[in-house]
Amino acid sequence: MKILKKILILAGMIAVSTAFFSCSASKSAGPAKFTKGLNLSKWFETWNNSIPNLKVYDKQDFINIKNLGCDVVRVPVHFASFVNDKKEINPIIYEYLDKACDWAEELGMYIVIDNHSFNSGTYPTPAKVEESLLLLWPQIAAHYKNRSNYIVYEILNEPQFGNKEWEPIQKKTLEAIRKVDKKHTVVVTGAEWSGLNAMCSLQPLEDKNLIYTFHFYEPFIFTHQGANWGDP
Repeated sequence: MKILKKILILAGMIAVSTAFFSCSASKSAGPAKFTKGLNLSKWFETWNNSIPNLKVYDKQDFINIKNLGCDVVRVPVHFASFVNDKKEINPIIYEYLDKACDWAEELGMYIVIDNHSFNSGTYPTPAKVEESLLLLWPQIAAHYKNRSNYIVYEILNEPQFGNKEWEPIQKKTLEAIRKVDKKHTVVVTGAEWSGLNAMCSLQPLEDKNLIYTFHFYEPFIFTHQGANWGDP
């Protein structure tokens, strides 16, 4: 039974990432510390650039998740799909994302704001990804810089090219965030869909308030039960 429980917890954490690595040994300052949680998908995600149903989750859902023993939620947001003609993030996204942050803070839970962009259509070139990240993250950081330490930023979900292209982009994006917000923990990752091998070859960044993450989906037939993509 204990083994089954551990498997189920692992399955629930896969979308969040099966492992987080802190680059700081300090107890007084450094990355946010949490143990287990859930990925709240199909909330701030769109596949046709329209505004999705932003009322999918409410405070009671956060209470239920807290009662399950979770201390973190990860919220994927397709930020690149919610930019208006002025290159600004649509205010309605902030309206509902702020509510999610309010609920998490009230319950003493961490909330990872995950930039889950570029998950529909052809994946953009590294140059386009860099342009988007340097546009989005100063805005997001400016909006949340005065919130509590329960707020965590994740630069990008599963970059799909190699570390050679990704590492300088991630470094520039982190620098852009830190110009605005030196307070909040930032989640960084390797390239190749945040794979373990890419993370292991990643050059550590000179920032003590980071969490390093990798995504691991083996065995795929177990972790993607019921998914409507991939084979079998």
